[in-house]
Amino acid sequence: MIKQINSKISTDYKMTELGPLPQEWKVVKLGEVVKNIVSGDWGNSEKSNVDFIKCYVLRGTDFKKCEDKIINDVPVRFVLKNSFEKRKLKVGDILIELSGGGPGQPTGRIFFVTDDFIKKIGEYVIFSNFVKKLIADKNVILPEYFYRYWQFLYQKGRTLVYEKRTTGIRNFKYNDFLKQENILIPKLQEQRKIAAILSTVQKAIETEGKLIERTKELKKAMMHKLFTEGIGWLSGAETSQKQTEIGPIPESWKVVKLGDYLLPNNDFRFSIDKDNFETACFIPMSLIPEENLFISKFEKRQVSGIRSGIVIYENDLLIAKITPCFENGKQGIVKGLVNGWGYATTEVIPIRTNEQINLIYIAYYFKYPKIRNYLASKMEGSTGRQRLPKSQIENLKIPLPPLPDQQAIADILSTIDQKIEFHSTKKQKLEELFRTFLHELMTARVRVDEINLDFIKMEE
Repeated sequence: MIKQINSKISTDYKMTELGPLPQEWKVVKLGEVVKNIVSGDWGNSEKSNVDFIKCYVLRGTDFKKCEDKIINDVPVRFVLKNSFEKRKLKVGDILIELSGGGPGQPTGRIFFVTDDFIKKIGEYVIFSNFVKKLIADKNVILPEYFYRYWQFLYQKGRTLVYEKRTTGIRNFKYNDFLKQENILIPKLQEQRKIAAILSTVQKAIETEGKLIERTKELKKAMMHKLFTEGIGWLSGAETSQKQTEIGPIPESWKVVKLGDYLLPNNDFRFSIDKDNFETACFIPMSLIPEENLFISKFEKRQVSGIRSGIVIYENDLLIAKITPCFENGKQGIVKGLVNGWGYATTEVIPIRTNEQINLIYIAYYFKYPKIRNYLASKMEGSTGRQRLPKSQIENLKIPLPPLPDQQAIADILSTIDQKIEFHSTKKQKLEELFRTFLHELMTARVRVDEINLDFIKMEE
């Protein structure tokens, strides 16, 4: 896929302040290739007179979602016509964020206006007063190459050096950044090829993201169908239903209280002599997944040093009880505990079912958005520290199909989850590939004619 160039400097390479580079590449300051800088306009919340135009106003905080073509949160404002004409965004424009950021996300993010973005949001869009538009000298540098090189510098953490914090606000000293940071400039033809390679990988990442979201939507729809109609419809069979206190369910199903099917704490499984162990597995909230069905990662801790925690056992279903962890879907079935037991944060509720309930079935039922939202409404406590009482889970009325149906439902939803996991893994690998290409191409460690992208198979 990638063939590294020989590390020795040949006649095709020259030594520069940034290391060996191709003879035809130039090293200049970023500011030298910027022809003009345009300030943004926040506009007004209302239309004062006929000279105002209604439009979207893009902020730095909108960059990430807009890259994914999600425009729901972009504010709509009113600006004067002459201001709109000066700042109207078009394909190829480059925006930089001046204020904002946060831990692990420095200011200085960049946004490149693509044709897909304009098609999604329309032609009435400008940028806010905390954003600048940079106009690159197209005779020297392609806007998309400039955008990708800026991404490379951001990935290296270079924008963080120019971040100034005042009263909790992070500001990006963009003028200093433009004056002091270098950019490597190959010939325009190579710039175009570099941008095309990175764009190809980026589009593959976006395709995987779309497939993940579509599959998640399928899962939601399937959950509703399975938990209300059962599995008969999958084979074309008609399933008679009955109305119950929790809504329609198949005639052969029962409505039961979950607490009647949970194992008590004095069950025989819990007779382990924990005093005989020096270390034990510990599950903090950070290791409880939001998406995955199982918990398979643990911390190893000295038993004598565990001051706070609840005892858990293999195959327990742990459900986060504190906000926002519960609302975010943090839960999982414990798998692979050393010695079959361990500890977990006190902010979870362990669920231990008897042989009449398939544990994976009930785990998916708790992920059913309708049930998750219902239980979220039952949380108690002050705002920001609300918790779900265990009694709400014990008193929860659930649909109880025969065990074969429970297993079938669990299998169907597990298959969908496997598809989500497949595309998530593929997306993650493509993101790693993008970061590698970004570094290797922008430093000329790999040249464009040494890359073969045939391995990227995109499906819509």
